[in-house]
Amino acid sequence: MVIGDGSLIGMNVTIATLNHGLDLETRSTTFPSPVTIGQNVWIGSNATISLE
Repeated sequence: MVIGDGSLIGMNVTIATLNHGLDLETRSTTFPSPVTIGQNVWIGSNATISLE
């Protein structure tokens, strides 16, 4: 995870980066995604960020 300078993240923020395959063979395996939050970003309390 990369968080840019000057960024603020409030309390209880969830950044959900895990996904799983739809096929039966890959459904039980999770795949993480990289996260980059730019500079001077404000993420308010209780926000949920979900990556696909």
